[in-house]
Amino acid sequence: MTGEEIELDLMPEAAPRGAGALAADTRDARAAMLADTLAWAVSHGIPLSEALRTVPVPEGRCGVMGLLAFCPSPVRRALLRVIPDGAFWRSQWPARLADLRLRLEAGATLSQALRGAARRYLPAYFLTGVDEAERQGRLPVALPVLAGRLRMPIGIARRQRAVWTFVFARLLAGLGVLNFVCVMIAPKFEEIFADLLEGRPMPAAMRLVQGGLLQAALLTALAALLIVRALGRMGRLGELVLLRIPGIAGERRRLCFYELARGMAAFTAQGEDIVAAAEWSARSTRSAWLRRRLRRFAAAVRGGAHWTEAWDRLYVGRPVERWIIRNAAAREEVAAGFDLLAEWLAEEMRRTGRLVRMCLEPVFTVLMGLVVGALAYALFAVIIEVSRGLV
Repeated sequence: MTGEEIELDLMPEAAPRGAGALAADTRDARAAMLADTLAWAVSHGIPLSEALRTVPVPEGRCGVMGLLAFCPSPVRRALLRVIPDGAFWRSQWPARLADLRLRLEAGATLSQALRGAARRYLPAYFLTGVDEAERQGRLPVALPVLAGRLRMPIGIARRQRAVWTFVFARLLAGLGVLNFVCVMIAPKFEEIFADLLEGRPMPAAMRLVQGGLLQAALLTALAALLIVRALGRMGRLGELVLLRIPGIAGERRRLCFYELARGMAAFTAQGEDIVAAAEWSARSTRSAWLRRRLRRFAAAVRGGAHWTEAWDRLYVGRPVERWIIRNAAAREEVAAGFDLLAEWLAEEMRRTGRLVRMCLEPVFTVLMGLVVGALAYALFAVIIEVSRGLV
């Protein structure tokens, strides 16, 4: 059966979602679109490489990314590892889909092909779930469940990075304005004031601009953001430091807890017991801190402790978040409880991001106002001082 026949005759269930996801043009939508297509194909016995031909891709081949279609597979795969998605005026999505099809046609398993070609789009727990489902021969059952869990927003980590990128950009812009004022404007005022004052001391407000106190504060904040960014890429050692920085530690733990809740929801929804779900989540998480706690949780449950009590002793969430899981266990709806917990944590992190953005604008307005106000006050102070000398 050809790809065109699949697209026209067998894909009506997946096509509406694919069209909406393409319009959104986000990484989350593409992950959900890819997972839905794969789940539909395995449920209906359609070859995966053929089903992937029905996934919509942006039209046109403008930009450097369009040239990847003509590169040999090893060269294309090497370039895709280093080029950010969306760079060079063209998304990697078409090239990665083509690479995924080639891997499947070459005989790779679905988990191997996804890890090699689409790892950037899919969360770690999804890849672990596909790997385990293939090993157990339950892919037609597990893949639709995993795909269903991608229909809620999955880019919380990227949204958090976007918030701090916004902070970084504002700091950089503020530093540029301050440098312009202190280097180009303030010296001119200083020359004028020196001529008018004829050796008398400069106003205190002018000394504030001359001293570069605000510049030093912004440079310190900028350096701190760069250090935090570097620590986030240093694995276990970086995490060890970040989890001891007030403010950042809480948000990092919350992000890890959110990813854990989504993974536990996906694994328990497949019918896996809580210990297996915890072990799979430990394999999926990038956090060494959370991995240790999950292994301790699994060992406690195997030792005879009730899993809700062992979960409370993880101490990875607030009391209300632990209550959500206890309540779900009492209702025997564990997967739904983890879904609710993930939604709760996602909203908490979105609220934090909005709060940072709301607070950043007035802070920079006040900083710029201090500089302009200091120059204005210095000007009036000089005028008053000169007027007194004329009396």
